[in-house]
Amino acid sequence: MHDGELIKKLRVSRKLTQSQLAEGICSKTSLVGIENRTIKKISFLTLMAFLDRLNITLTEYESLRNQVEEPRKTRKTRNLLNKVQEDDFDPYKEIADNRKQFKRTADLYYLVLNIHMYWKSSVKPDIQLEFLGYEIRMIEDYFMKLKEFGRYELDLLAEFPFIFSDSFIENNYLKIKKRMRKAMKSGYDQCLFLFLKNLTVYYIDKKRYKKARSINEDMYRCLGLKSKTAVIYESLMSDYYRRLIATALGEPIKKEEFESLFAVIEYTLGKEERDELEEKLLSIQAQR
Repeated sequence: MHDGELIKKLRVSRKLTQSQLAEGICSKTSLVGIENRTIKKISFLTLMAFLDRLNITLTEYESLRNQVEEPRKTRKTRNLLNKVQEDDFDPYKEIADNRKQFKRTADLYYLVLNIHMYWKSSVKPDIQLEFLGYEIRMIEDYFMKLKEFGRYELDLLAEFPFIFSDSFIENNYLKIKKRMRKAMKSGYDQCLFLFLKNLTVYYIDKKRYKKARSINEDMYRCLGLKSKTAVIYESLMSDYYRRLIATALGEPIKKEEFESLFAVIEYTLGKEERDELEEKLLSIQAQR
């Protein structure tokens, strides 16, 4: 795919005008020429400035330019994850094969695929996260070398923050939030909340309730960056975890407050979601 074509595609997907993308980087006329291919070459510094504003890393950009590989990877991911629940599925063989592919290509995709496979097959007791120590170590090493996180990295951080060490999260927490806030301005508004939500759940599961409370407070603050119509689910979940943490810490909460909250959850998300969240709360209460 030609640079101009891809830059235009990324700009449109992020709902940026040509003036907004070009501002401070080049003239709008130059950007029009790049997108229309009347300007054949683009300097590396100009390209990197565009990528920064488009919130995408050079690695991701190069991957998108080479669209030949993407359909194959998409099919591989879909086929593998569909096989996970089959009785004859051998996770150890698939993990070993993906590790070999990573060592041959240095493509992080294969290690991330193992993480996704673990997550989907987590109901199987014979697949333990500890078994993926190699994947976790390689992924974290990769992240530690990056100066900036693009969408690929932000997606992984948001969906699987628990695979990273506590020291990595704590040392990079402000950097991650800053990058995700920047991504929100480009129309990518789900990443920050998902990251904070999954991190809150992780600390709750680890019984680190004070840490969970701190992250939960950030969840509330991030909602202020979004329109009210877009935060119904996020607000409910933030409120739920706030009260769950308070329960775990032994702080008094009125029964009617929970009843009111769960009534809203059931009305908004359905009875199945309500039952699942209520069961989690009851298990926390039972541990006290």
